[in-house]
Amino acid sequence: MAELFGRETGCCKGRGGSMHLTDVNVGLLGENGIVAAGLPTACGAAFSAKMRGTDQVALTFFGEGATNQGVFHEALNLAAAWELPVIFFCENNIYAEMTPINEEVKVESMTARATGNGIPSVQVDGNDLLAVYEATSAAVARARQGGGPTFIEAHTYRLVGHMIGDPEVYRTPEEVEAHKSDDPILRFGQLLRSRYKFGPQDLEGLQAEAKDIVDDCRGLRAQQPLPGPCHGDGVRLCLNDLRTGPHLALQEEMQRDPGVVLLGEDIGLHGGVIHRDQGAESRVWRRAGARHPHFGGGLCGAGGRSRHDRAAPGGRNHVHGFFPGGG
Repeated sequence: MAELFGRETGCCKGRGGSMHLTDVNVGLLGENGIVAAGLPTACGAAFSAKMRGTDQVALTFFGEGATNQGVFHEALNLAAAWELPVIFFCENNIYAEMTPINEEVKVESMTARATGNGIPSVQVDGNDLLAVYEATSAAVARARQGGGPTFIEAHTYRLVGHMIGDPEVYRTPEEVEAHKSDDPILRFGQLLRSRYKFGPQDLEGLQAEAKDIVDDCRGLRAQQPLPGPCHGDGVRLCLNDLRTGPHLALQEEMQRDPGVVLLGEDIGLHGGVIHRDQGAESRVWRRAGARHPHFGGGLCGAGGRSRHDRAAPGGRNHVHGFFPGGG
């Protein structure tokens, strides 16, 4: 809440806001304001977990509109090819911003797109809390057993506009009203009453407790400082030509950090279009145990995320440029 209020005590020190909440201490690797950009990032986290031999599983949320982005397919292909422990969770709320999804794609379900990339997929009622929990738990267990990625499509509905001030001319008030009874919070309350014998006072107590937490956060807003000036640590530029600059940067980073891995299109066997990395790729990538396919966006995002998880890749490809140490 402090981050939403733009306060120094926020998880991003008040500089991230609602679209860039990040807290690595609890496993939140960062929201992203770019549609579908979280998918390759999740691949990077999963790649790091697999290399380090942990039981961690990456999970990324996105809307059905994100499946039209090229990097969506790159990320899914990357996850499938490398059998990464990652869950792609698609919240299909019918409207991609203001356009109904049936006017954007011909497939009836987004799972068809995942299946086309060789990823096991499931559809679930996104307004059923327990159904979502069970589907996600099964995907986590599968990933930890070495089964690779899973695609979950949760069918739901967006009860409010895409943004503040959305005129919502693309749908009728009657349509929205018809979906309100399917609100997942209301449905879960009904489940608690029918299956777990919660009484009215029990539910009212839970609602009051949640409201008090939010009110307490609002009250702290005036007591928390606004962000001060931010001073960067500085950036050292490598002013060499295209052929020697990447080599020098990669060698320096690999000597400094033994966890460095090279990611880039076609660099696994001979170094790609810039040719040899002076022995770097044979020494490092052999430890990674994978080749380097042609999906620059996927590698770019995976490299950046892996870097923050200490797998420390050096990513290089045609479209997304050169990133010493993963960006």
